[in-house]
Amino acid sequence: MTTSTAAYTPTLVNPLARPALDLDGKWAYLVDPYDFGFYDYRLAPWDRTEPITGGYALNKQPANESELIEYAFDDRITLQVPRD
Repeated sequence: MTTSTAAYTPTLVNPLARPALDLDGKWAYLVDPYDFGFYDYRLAPWDRTEPITGGYALNKQPANESELIEYAFDDRITLQVPRD
């Protein structure tokens, strides 16, 4: 068994100088337990195509009451994110 005597080098060097994005505020989210909003029927992610052809990223609204769209960003659940 050998032991290392090398000095510890931190992986974060000057994190305050990095560009940052403030995430404070209200965030909307959808619960998707079966991943229908991310994967198609072949389990390929919808967002791998350009333009996106399906999934929640389209923010599609039902045209009538019989169209089977069971999500809406209009009546979404929100949560308050305090910090990043």
